[in-house]
Amino acid sequence: MNTGIPMLLKILPVLLIGLVSNLTAQIEPVSLDEANEIGVKQSRLIFLIEQRVDCLLTENFKKTALQNPEVQQILQKHYVYASETIRPGALKLPDNLVSPYLQRKKNDTISPQMKILDKDQKTLQTFSGKITEQKLILILRYFAEEHYKRTPWEKFIKSLPRN
Repeated sequence: MNTGIPMLLKILPVLLIGLVSNLTAQIEPVSLDEANEIGVKQSRLIFLIEQRVDCLLTENFKKTALQNPEVQQILQKHYVYASETIRPGALKLPDNLVSPYLQRKKNDTISPQMKILDKDQKTLQTFSGKITEQKLILILRYFAEEHYKRTPWEKFIKSLPRN
């Protein structure tokens, strides 16, 4: 009698639970310092969200667009996801990494500002969080697949869907 089958039946549920949890695991942001270290070691781009404390627009963006499975997959494969909070009246990020928009709006409620940085923290592009999930996917692919080296941002952004 083969004893391997009963053993397989005992461990199969455990294996399936592990597989499903890996598929549904959401990536969590790291600090900009951690992202920089990982980006250099793994030659990965950095996806940075600059946000204000208790910004409802940012929280909504994180609960919708960033939870999209395709967005998660692209971020996991090509990026280091970083998030930095800007406290009212005091910018936490180095000045060269804070967008001019955020510098002007230090004490206002604003939408999240996102940046794509290369592994050396050079800003490749800054854009607003007021974008759809589909546009975010296209933007993330534009940098991950290095289309930015062939197609200027202005031309690419005009090609995005209007919705």
